[in-house]
Amino acid sequence: AGIHQHIYNILSHLSNNAEYDLTALVSDGKLPPEWTGKVIRQSARRHSPLMRILGEQLADLPLLQRINPALYHGMGFISPLLWRGKSIITIHDLSFMRFSQTHSAARRLYLRWMTAASAKKANRIITVSRHAKSEIVNLLGVHEDKIDITLPGVSPEFTRPTDAAIKEFKRQENLTDRYILYLGTIEPRKNLPTLLRAYESL
Repeated sequence: AGIHQHIYNILSHLSNNAEYDLTALVSDGKLPPEWTGKVIRQSARRHSPLMRILGEQLADLPLLQRINPALYHGMGFISPLLWRGKSIITIHDLSFMRFSQTHSAARRLYLRWMTAASAKKANRIITVSRHAKSEIVNLLGVHEDKIDITLPGVSPEFTRPTDAAIKEFKRQENLTDRYILYLGTIEPRKNLPTLLRAYESL
């Protein structure tokens, strides 16, 4: 999904920075081939809210105390609340608060509680747009001076294809000359029924 892609590309670019010793805590998923830092692989235990809380808040704590990093970066909204060292977190959006009906009750409760507590504890907060920053200020009560906006980059893979490549793609996918492409996960918060109705009207 989008956050995983975001983390993957940040790690690939951090690898080029020889100024710091970097360690990635990885439960599942792949690391970029450019990654040159240390890797500590953990069991894939994050698929339910309860297991994710236990993992992030309890199981990771002794590990962090052993590593003793100068800075912990929670790249998906959350940081270990009992960790006494410096931390920053990345918050991509607060859809679980603004559109709570599109999330399960367990996920909604977990994210609302843990994100608010992590934001309050963090030394800095990174977000990806001015809109997301305003949501963090208004919904979490965080002072705007604590938040940095870092716009996501664009991968070199996203370049304009040649006319021949477009023609071949249409042939392979059996597409007409005019078509509409949706690119994203299939989740209630994406509001796909409205998108499909818009397609139908077109």
